[in-house]
Amino acid sequence: MRLPEPPALPAHATPDRRWPDAAGWKWLAATSVVQFAYYALLIRSYDIGDMSVVHGRTGAPLPGVAPVAIQQGYRAADNVLRRLSGRPTLAFRYRDRGSMATIGRAAAVAVVGGVELSGLVAWLAWLLVHIVSLIGFRNRFLVLFEWAWAYVSWQRGARLITGPWRGRD
Repeated sequence: MRLPEPPALPAHATPDRRWPDAAGWKWLAATSVVQFAYYALLIRSYDIGDMSVVHGRTGAPLPGVAPVAIQQGYRAADNVLRRLSGRPTLAFRYRDRGSMATIGRAAAVAVVGGVELSGLVAWLAWLLVHIVSLIGFRNRFLVLFEWAWAYVSWQRGARLITGPWRGRD
């Protein structure tokens, strides 16, 4: 099956975001997605994650962060199963569960459901959300223990190379 030529790339797309395949170049550039990617209708693939720009209910683009990509992945998988069973596909709708970010030791900011948190309370909420999202008690315990040890021992999280490279002696 020969595919029609794709639409022109948006101004913000870069050529390095094209991926070759046997049928030629599929244009997987950062395309604007309303309900489905252009090729979702043609070759039944989905353009999700940071390779797409999805506009939310307000018309503003959704942020290129993991929660958006995870929800897109679930919707794409559900739509693949729907197509296989002959049912109609569903449009992607992002459910904003809030935003959280750590900004230091025992300090964070969070906006969840219109409630703004900061400081120690936001940091504890960030810890709770990320521990609960792990699979299995053992993983939760190990990560919590490692984080607690790093906190009390003042272990640095980032390992930066700040000096010149020296070869092996």
